[in-house]
Amino acid sequence: MEPPHTTRLATPDDAPVLAEMRRRMFLSMGKPDDQRMQRVVEAFTVWVADAIRRGIYIGWVVETAAHVPVANAGMLLMEWPPNLRDLGPVRGYILNVWTEPEHRRKGIARGLMETVMAEARRREIRVMTLHASDEGKQVYEKLGFRRTREMMFVEPD
Repeated sequence: MEPPHTTRLATPDDAPVLAEMRRRMFLSMGKPDDQRMQRVVEAFTVWVADAIRRGIYIGWVVETAAHVPVANAGMLLMEWPPNLRDLGPVRGYILNVWTEPEHRRKGIARGLMETVMAEARRREIRVMTLHASDEGKQVYEKLGFRRTREMMFVEPD
């Protein structure tokens, strides 16, 4: 019997699927499905395909036995200056963690995060950050993530 889900590395050809799952993630957090969202999806599709090719984005796709994508996660490899937490030159930023609602509560997101964290350890990346939805915070906290005091400024449109 085939396992119900398999996880594989994303390729540039997966960019439209990754972008669509990103759109669904934002919609689930209450963002509007408007023209701006469509522009984000289009821009992200181009960006993520290129980022995978350049090796700065590592993505994973979880599929059913019928090869239907049901979840994904990614890690952006960012150059980072040595600091008190880590002397290494790379930090991982985890993004696009999404599981289709009908496939939740099966350990898929946790498994994806464990895969991401294992890859970070393999690359000797000691610091990983992410922005969590309210629903995802519990998963990340159980894996050892903690809240920080980061602040952000966004230039107005």
